[in-house]
Amino acid sequence: MDVDSNAPHPMGAAPPELVVFLRDSYRPLMRAAMLAGASKDEAHDAIQDAMIGIAKHWRTIDDPMPYARRAVINNVRKIWLSTHRRAVRRTRYLVKNFERPPDQPSVWDDRDVFEDMLSKLTPSQRDIVRELLEGFTQAEVADLLGRSHDAVRTALTAIRKRLIAAGYGPGPRARRCDDSDRRGSGQSTREEDR
Repeated sequence: MDVDSNAPHPMGAAPPELVVFLRDSYRPLMRAAMLAGASKDEAHDAIQDAMIGIAKHWRTIDDPMPYARRAVINNVRKIWLSTHRRAVRRTRYLVKNFERPPDQPSVWDDRDVFEDMLSKLTPSQRDIVRELLEGFTQAEVADLLGRSHDAVRTALTAIRKRLIAAGYGPGPRARRCDDSDRRGSGQSTREEDR
């Protein structure tokens, strides 16, 4: 039976020359990715993503090795940017929600204070905080913990209220909690605090 090399291949079947290329180019691409600054796992992920793109466009690529090398290096950059953005989001979130006023020591400086802060939370809330500290977004935390995005958002509101009531959090919010306690009702009359 004569097989036309230009005919579309069934799902899962790859042209033999693509299979040979994938096998023979893995090590050089791993070296290129690691020279670009990737860890072994990041390099493997970058190569895998590049190979998926190469497989999709195999018939239109004239010289696959330079194409693959450029795709791998671009993927390493994407991984680095994603990691960097996640770290920035995590830092902004932590500073916004958990730092103490400048006249008090930071909760991150003292492990005992940090543990005390976490002890104020329920186990479910601690799980959410742990995932956020790992750098995941609220949507990613919801997926990881098998909850809806709204449930995670509601839990974060409850976490903030608990920590602020316990004295952790930005100064004005903490003072607002203290003021409501002095009124005796324990409930705020402000619409935004409800």
